[in-house]
Amino acid sequence: MGIIMTQNEEYLPEIQEEKKRDVPTGLYKQITSKKVFRGTPPLAGSGSLLALKLSQQVFDKAIYVFSERSTLAGIAPSLVTCRPLAAAIGSSRATKDVSVVCFIDVTTAKETLPGLLAAAERGEGLTVVCTNTHWLPRQPSLARYFRTGYSAAASVGFPDDYIQKLIKCRDKRGFRFIDVLCPEPHLWSIEPSMTVSVARLASQTKLWPLYEAEEGFAKLTRRPDVEPVERYLESHGRARKATTDVGLLQRFADRYWKQLADGMLL
Repeated sequence: MGIIMTQNEEYLPEIQEEKKRDVPTGLYKQITSKKVFRGTPPLAGSGSLLALKLSQQVFDKAIYVFSERSTLAGIAPSLVTCRPLAAAIGSSRATKDVSVVCFIDVTTAKETLPGLLAAAERGEGLTVVCTNTHWLPRQPSLARYFRTGYSAAASVGFPDDYIQKLIKCRDKRGFRFIDVLCPEPHLWSIEPSMTVSVARLASQTKLWPLYEAEEGFAKLTRRPDVEPVERYLESHGRARKATTDVGLLQRFADRYWKQLADGMLL
């Protein structure tokens, strides 16, 4: 399949089935003819690398800005800097006809959150993609902080939903922010072949709802077959260590889902 080139072919049957069932006609036709760069053995099963590959399919002509701690830099044209947000803002102001994508990890996003919120208030013309590799249950998406512009929570477990949000970011003006859940095998203690299935379970158990928000009003973008939170906790050891009160976690997931369904950000 053209959009996803991984080290492990076990991903492909599941993604192909997802395409037949959920992807609107014509969505993949826009991107499958484009090429993607190859992965590397150290990043086998990397959710962040998958998120970047999908982003490259949509933003095929863009300047990417990476944090200096990023392991994903190396595509061109791109900037690697210790101040990625400032560099992205400067690039977007200097290049009005070229999309600018600030591709940062969740640690950098948290450290620069005040600057991100200020950029959203000013309506800076760029897209920020946050690869959330350190997420734990009961941690809502960073998208909840943005009351102006466009923000969204996505997941590499549902690439069709993520692609649609990337397309919206490409076509919209002003500030856009996507917080995408990206399991990393070496951080989550999972096999590389489990990246997509673990990310999918996080959303199916309502712990990581998929939604988008414009001007502070939220809308769920996917309502998957709901699973109990135990399914996610049983999927890998890191999740089991995150909480000991399953009932409390289930109540949190149910309440979080209902608030988003009612259009409210936490």
